[in-house]
Amino acid sequence: MKKFIINTFLLFLSLTFLSQKHSEETLNSPLSLTTSDGQGLNIAHYETNTVLEGFLAFTEIKLTFYNSENRVREGRFKILLPENAHISRFAMQIDNKWQEGEVVEKEVARRAYEDFLHKRQDPALLEQDSGNEFNARIFPIPAKGSKNIIISYSQVLEGQPPKFTIPLKGLPQIDSFKIHLLYNENEYKNVSDQNKNPTNWEGNTKSKKVYSYHQTFFKPEKDFLFIKIKNDNVILKNNNQYAVRFTPIFSSQKYNNQNIVLLVDTSASNSINFEKNIDRLHEILKSLKSKKLYLFGFDNDLKPFKGSPNSAFRKLKKIHPLGATNLYTALQKIKDLTVEPSRLIIFSDGSSNLGETYNEKLSESLHSIKWVDRVDFIVPSAHRNNEIISKLILSGKNPGFKIEFRDSNANILTQLNNKAYTDNHIDVKNAKWFFPSIIPSVQAGDSITLFIELNEDARLTHESIQWNGNSIGDLQKLDVTPLLLNRELRTANISRLMELSENEPDEDKREGLKLRAKKLAIENRIVTPFTSMVVLESDSDYERFGITRNSLTNILTVGQGGLEIINRKDSSLYSFLEPREMERRKTERVKQEEKKKRDERKKFKKEKPKKNGNTKSSEEYNISEEDDEDVIETFNGKGFIADLKKEEMKLEENTKDSITLPKKSSDLKVEPLEPKPEITQNKRDKTNSNAVTTTDIELPSRISKPSIRSKKIKDQRPIVNVVPEIRQGSVEPYSGVYKEIQTYLQRGRSYSALRLALKWKKDNPENTLALVALGDAAMQQKDRDMAIRAYSSLIDYFPMRADIRRFASEKLIAIGEYKIAIDSFQKALEERPDHPSVYHLLSMAYLSQENYKQAATILLKGLNKQFDSRFIDAHQILYDDLDLVYTIAKRNESKDMPFFEKISKEYKIKELEKEIKFILVWETDANDVDFHVYDRDKNHAFYSKKVLPSGGELYADITNGYGPECFRIVQPNGFPYKLEAHYYNKGPMGFGMGALQIIRFNGFKKVKIETRPFVIMNDGAFIDLGIVKR
Repeated sequence: MKKFIINTFLLFLSLTFLSQKHSEETLNSPLSLTTSDGQGLNIAHYETNTVLEGFLAFTEIKLTFYNSENRVREGRFKILLPENAHISRFAMQIDNKWQEGEVVEKEVARRAYEDFLHKRQDPALLEQDSGNEFNARIFPIPAKGSKNIIISYSQVLEGQPPKFTIPLKGLPQIDSFKIHLLYNENEYKNVSDQNKNPTNWEGNTKSKKVYSYHQTFFKPEKDFLFIKIKNDNVILKNNNQYAVRFTPIFSSQKYNNQNIVLLVDTSASNSINFEKNIDRLHEILKSLKSKKLYLFGFDNDLKPFKGSPNSAFRKLKKIHPLGATNLYTALQKIKDLTVEPSRLIIFSDGSSNLGETYNEKLSESLHSIKWVDRVDFIVPSAHRNNEIISKLILSGKNPGFKIEFRDSNANILTQLNNKAYTDNHIDVKNAKWFFPSIIPSVQAGDSITLFIELNEDARLTHESIQWNGNSIGDLQKLDVTPLLLNRELRTANISRLMELSENEPDEDKREGLKLRAKKLAIENRIVTPFTSMVVLESDSDYERFGITRNSLTNILTVGQGGLEIINRKDSSLYSFLEPREMERRKTERVKQEEKKKRDERKKFKKEKPKKNGNTKSSEEYNISEEDDEDVIETFNGKGFIADLKKEEMKLEENTKDSITLPKKSSDLKVEPLEPKPEITQNKRDKTNSNAVTTTDIELPSRISKPSIRSKKIKDQRPIVNVVPEIRQGSVEPYSGVYKEIQTYLQRGRSYSALRLALKWKKDNPENTLALVALGDAAMQQKDRDMAIRAYSSLIDYFPMRADIRRFASEKLIAIGEYKIAIDSFQKALEERPDHPSVYHLLSMAYLSQENYKQAATILLKGLNKQFDSRFIDAHQILYDDLDLVYTIAKRNESKDMPFFEKISKEYKIKELEKEIKFILVWETDANDVDFHVYDRDKNHAFYSKKVLPSGGELYADITNGYGPECFRIVQPNGFPYKLEAHYYNKGPMGFGMGALQIIRFNGFKKVKIETRPFVIMNDGAFIDLGIVKR
């Protein structure tokens, strides 16, 4: 007891120390390139080239990343752009030639990228993540080599006065750093000072001032900032296209501060400078002098902080920011507060990744809170979700504001104290279209940016534009590059169409507006939430996926004198756009497809040589019979084979038949490794026209597979299976800090593990393994709440990564947290419906909660999905799951039986006998995790020997990522079973993470589902998945 008290006290001190040090952390890097397992790659070169024109800017960033490891990697590129930036170019250098990214629908881009990733070719994929963050996947990053990329974007400059910022603070040291900016010195001034004695000079072109900054081995300390000198009403024009910026005239009116309800986002993504931010927020709110303050923190759930304001803020500062952001739950729970009319202030970036995340649902929730008089958002970081924020600040009786926390305290207080003007209408005479038409919330001094396309032969004057029925005054005309203005107008038109779509009640018209917006984005090379950019290796690769590459042949770039145009039709590098060349490739593609069909008709089998984690050739071992009495039921990452006695066996070369070895107690039969069978996609049953479907794709037919039943082997000599030469101690599954923490946990030193995990997470907030290790350590410390918040932090950092969402959910259901897990599985399914494992995982989660109908509904969706051919037998696994759900529902006399009876014949559902299934999934693409199963007699089933003599069969051996793989035993009697995963091929993705599910059906009414998550970090390693006892 004394030791426990001391350890608890030391843990409290360490947490307090970490919390005190937290305010010294720097901001998150605005851009990074990490490997898929979270390790950073060096930025060897960073160069920005920018042109400022009026209130528009165009920026081109050239980056070189270096891979210091001696193996090929996939890189994950992340960049945080200004909130209204629009990416126009994404290019990757392949064989000393810049290959341009093409804008296509998001699903097409993903399929193309992953197809070429599996073939180890050179793809890249760029997508919009949440809010103003963009992510890219880049392959390959060569071993001990570099990767060059270009990313360009245009933007409308915002602020009072308008500002142009290059976010640099938080970047690591850069070997070579350059900034090159062209501007009109009558319009802008430089207010940046990095104080690093760089090569720094200014000059002039024919029409612009030039600023240049160059430094080597440089770590930026500040953002780069230019401010517009004048804030006049201005107009940019090209033919009948216009962009106008004006400032309406208002008199300031004060808002009467009443009670304040403050919601502070305490999720993992707000951990940077958390304490410092809380102190400053407290200082600002004290100046508002409200009657009463109600303080809440929210991440996975809502937590009140009671007492005086000083006491409440002190308690809030002690919170360690973890978990995902569930804004909807927070709003639902403050609804029942008994308070007088109050203003609601939300300190958050507006991103919500748990619970209801749709703008309309969040807005409806706020509208239903009767005491909310006004809603203001204070945004603490550069990342934000403007769509959600703009909806919610209008949900009170009076409109509120989006307030930048990076602004001065005085400006923040001005916005909080001033009243907002609402229902502001814009009208433009003789316009074909204009955007926006309504400004829902504005205060004195705010500027409005308006995009207009006039009808042919119409003229625009200051009288043509009406603000609340009055003309806006004189406009100063500024020069602009036509293509830059055209890009911003097209982007504005897309936003207009999407806004019309959201407000359109007719479903057909709504979808038509969305299609028009998508078409416009593709034609004009604009990345949106529903389009992405993909880079493939060759012209024929684009042709194969139907990517025409003829959208917007003119690409903007920055030259010595300003904006320049790359005309792809005139360049020899873009000869693919010539009609004759396109026709030639079309003919060639037809020939290739015919050849592919001929090749597919040829039956062949390709052997997969097994690896042992080192460069030596594999040797085969004899496993002798041994009692299982002393086997301990654990799974701690160590290999099982080491516990078995082995006799080395020498095999003759080129032997095809069984080999007779020297007798021990009996003759031993050795079966050689079998090559893996050819992978084929299950055919669909076209006769099943009445099947309940969720898509227009036909239902796959029920696969006729005989049940694998347990049977006694009579008069049979022991079977010795050939296994790879991988033994406990030869290849460790873990490495680095994660290995240290797991070692502590295996030795029962949970306090040391937790302390190290907290430090690791503090130093590397977004590191996947740091968060996993923190959850593991907290769980061993019996702090389940902290473990749940640590695992769900993965969701907060990677809300658009379906693979990481699934793994977080696997960790959560392993400790009995189903609510968050099911929510995240659902969102992973929406993000990647082409991954079959999520249908199994989600349906089993529902089954565990006795929600039989929902479990079956998810499985039906999976059965109606045509998966990639690499997911061998995925439909069979889902059919088996459907049989199980149906059987449990029927035996328990579920109220949903009319639903099950309706689908039972159509889907050929059958009732099950007693059985056990082991299902392996992993959340890493383009790699191979093999499943190994042993029974009590040390018989061994794996990819080459799929059936155990005691009963059971392995099917769905997947070699290129994700799983699922299944081992199913009907009437099992080979207990105890020993289970292992072998990291056969690590591939470019780094560490592997996944889970084993053990599904026991007792043959009557009960099913027990156990989930055992795992991590494997090293190529060739085995991970112990534990014993399964009777």
